[in-house]
Amino acid sequence: MDDDCIVVAIYRVTQKLCFCRKKRTRRDDDDDDDDNHPNCWIPLHSPFMYYYQIVYHSGKKLFYTVSDAWLNLEAWDLHSDPIKRFHIKDKSQIMRDLCYWPPRYLNPLDWDGPLYTQKIHLAYDHQDQELFIVLRHGNRNTLSYTLGVPDSEDPYYKTVTSVPDIEDSDIIYHNTLSFDVFKVNFINDPNVKLQHLDDFGNRAFFVGKNRSFVLSTTEFPELRSGSIYFADQKYLWEYNFGGQL
Repeated sequence: MDDDCIVVAIYRVTQKLCFCRKKRTRRDDDDDDDDNHPNCWIPLHSPFMYYYQIVYHSGKKLFYTVSDAWLNLEAWDLHSDPIKRFHIKDKSQIMRDLCYWPPRYLNPLDWDGPLYTQKIHLAYDHQDQELFIVLRHGNRNTLSYTLGVPDSEDPYYKTVTSVPDIEDSDIIYHNTLSFDVFKVNFINDPNVKLQHLDDFGNRAFFVGKNRSFVLSTTEFPELRSGSIYFADQKYLWEYNFGGQL
């Protein structure tokens, strides 16, 4: 293991960040009992942030994170002392409106409906040292939703409250509908410009609950160019109703 190796993790239900660096001791402002103990986990204090994604940019030597319902993109320099954090600003304004992408007049999806959901993934191409944001559109499960219009003759009206009492499990599903891919073009450390890609060429994206990454289909010809390979993020559910969100 390299002496400058760093491990970063998201922990607890509060989804906070912590990291561990080889041969590092805890900082002076930490608990006295832990002083001078190498390889300790050190929390990154962001009390109002909930982190969902982490990716390491090997070219910039920075860790990029997505937090707070996907609206905040940050970069962390954990090699420096003190640690540096950059709040990334998107000059294209796409990040600001990402929860409403694509624009309503271009959007065939019913994202006003109660079942529509989005998920954001950070994907990194280690070969070309490029960062991408993958936006996944899908339908969420209906465990906590009322379908149809109450007190009417709506044949679709039904309230689902708990799995064991479900009469028709066919209405419980989650699935992915489509994707949008954005390339992160770097201006400088705190400033980027997102670019929506209609075609991502000789690349294949792998998207999942944890780490997402990009491979070259030139280097791996068995992969299909311009494709996104994705996994079911709800694979740990006790009840498997199928789907792949």
